[in-house]
Amino acid sequence: MAKKPTPLHERGTIKELPSGSLRVTVYAGTDKATGRRSNLTRTVPVPKNPSKKQVREAWQEAEKARRGLVSTVEERRHPRTKATVDELLDKYLDISPAQREVEPEHIKHEQNRARNHIRPLIGEVKIAELDAEVFDSFYSELQRCRRHCTRSKRLVDHRTENPHQCDGRCKPHECKPLGASTVRSIHTILSGALKRAVRWKWLSISPIAEADPPPASTSAPSPASSATAEAAPPPSASTAPS
Repeated sequence: MAKKPTPLHERGTIKELPSGSLRVTVYAGTDKATGRRSNLTRTVPVPKNPSKKQVREAWQEAEKARRGLVSTVEERRHPRTKATVDELLDKYLDISPAQREVEPEHIKHEQNRARNHIRPLIGEVKIAELDAEVFDSFYSELQRCRRHCTRSKRLVDHRTENPHQCDGRCKPHECKPLGASTVRSIHTILSGALKRAVRWKWLSISPIAEADPPPASTSAPSPASSATAEAAPPPSASTAPS
């Protein structure tokens, strides 16, 4: 006889830690790589010497977190859609500027960053498969090389994208990371798109909560550096001149 599924309201645990904070744990299956038990966890902080109201609110927040984690597990096991990140971006970036209450230039800016940095790396990933591991790898790559080179080909950082004769200004490619502010703007694009996916009922909950983008930079990037990062072309098969 098949095992009866555990009701959603009975899945997961909430435990009080020695610090007073509450740890929420929900079983997420077996890790495919290690074969070990995999859990999703959240910690809800509780202030020192809390009032009864603060304790009650903390437990309510923990219960809300537990339900959210259960929904995340269910979404992975029984996805509502097979849509990829590319397909989500196609629809999201096609929304009119008036409907999103942004300037047309803002959407062009998002399209450029999606084309240069999101689509080449995670465009083919199904949105139901987005999780902390995918986001961690994605952000690590963005901060490794803005051209997303494969390291297996000898690329050239050309002095211009236009047809030209290479000279001393065209040099062997050197990996340079995207700035933290650029990575965070990419995070904002994904956050907005996934929020729409929930609204369209493609997902029951946005996985962007599991993302951990770099902290905001304390100093604003110069316009020149931002423009350079934005204009960085996808890696090509160019061979360094002898």
